[in-house]
Amino acid sequence: EGERPGEGTVRLYFPDAGSAALAQRDWKVGTPESLVPPSTRFASLSRDRPAASDRALIMVCPKASEVDSLKVVLRDVEENLNIPVIFINPELVNMGVTGFGAAGRMLREQLIDTLVNTYYLRTLEWGAVTRAYPRAFTVHQMDAAAEGGYRIVKTTERLLNSEQLDELYDELAKGDSGGAAESRGGGSGSGFFKSLGAFIDGFSKI
Repeated sequence: EGERPGEGTVRLYFPDAGSAALAQRDWKVGTPESLVPPSTRFASLSRDRPAASDRALIMVCPKASEVDSLKVVLRDVEENLNIPVIFINPELVNMGVTGFGAAGRMLREQLIDTLVNTYYLRTLEWGAVTRAYPRAFTVHQMDAAAEGGYRIVKTTERLLNSEQLDELYDELAKGDSGGAAESRGGGSGSGFFKSLGAFIDGFSKI
């Protein structure tokens, strides 16, 4: 794809070709103002396979509907490349696609449970769950009186699922007459692409 011998590439996998094209446009790829280095490659999970020049793969927001294609790419990595694979905001389990039966359990055992959550952020109606590896997962509850607007209500070595978070909220609500506050709005799509571009630029320099 134009790289010189000996140079490594970082390949970004998007759910489809349209998402990859949108990222290239927003990151101004091919211009002097590009937000990612020239060694960045853009790919579609459903169409593209890793290359021998790849030194790392970054999966951008893979969904449950892309699991089969994702498994093919990961098999290539395991058999031929042995390079790191980084997932950004994966949503690999969906009741409408994988269900919570045997297929969902198999996916969790074979793939999801093997991943290490390095940086994690999930917003809730009443707070957030965060992690910065190697520290534990931290559950925060909105609290106007606390510094920064949040207080830590639980730390755990394992990520709590939605049911466990609901149970925790019920426990907190019993002793909190103020109830839960409204959630904060999410960032814009362009802000996400800009932040991800900065991450990729930094990662390529490691």
